Amino acid sequence: MAGPAVSSPNRVGRRDQSGFTLIELTIVTALIGILATLGMLVAQGLIQRARAGATVTQLAFIRTGLLNYATNCEGLPLTGAGSGDPGLVKRPTGSTCWNGPYLVRWPATTPFGKGTSFQYQGQKGTMAVLRAVSLTASDATALGAAVAPAFGGQATLTSSKAVWTVSVNVGNFYK
Repeated sequence: MAGPAVSSPNRVGRRDQSGFTLIELTIVTALIGILATLGMLVAQGLIQRARAGATVTQLAFIRTGLLNYATNCEGLPLTGAGSGDPGLVKRPTGSTCWNGPYLVRWPATTPFGKGTSFQYQGQKGTMAVLRAVSLTASDATALGAAVAPAFGGQATLTSSKAVWTVSVNVGNFYK
């Protein structure tokens, strides 16, 4: 005699409850990707603000060096437009009043890198200007936001053919 039919606990067609479906794994992977992208965007913004802050600090050091030079030599150095040391690191040719160095080294590039540089221009009858040049639009915007509180109305942001420049006035007192 046969007894009642007993059902097997592992019937065919019943899914194992311990795994994940492909759809669940795809959704989790997409969410991780979205969070990673948002994290990278936030990190890029923080890096750009840090570079802007470092550039403002360098501008302030160079400006202080120029003002110390002006105090020792009774006026700012005279130069044409261009990059390079205006006499803060090495004694300029023909200078008799130089008591430097006023800076340890002239920075080759700004913290933004990528071909950016610092320039100083001082000519009698004009305002002496210290510039961070060859910036991208986003770098210039970040630097402009950081320069404004540090230098107030003495800083300007300009563009020429998609190349941005942030300028800081130093003064107009020459020998």
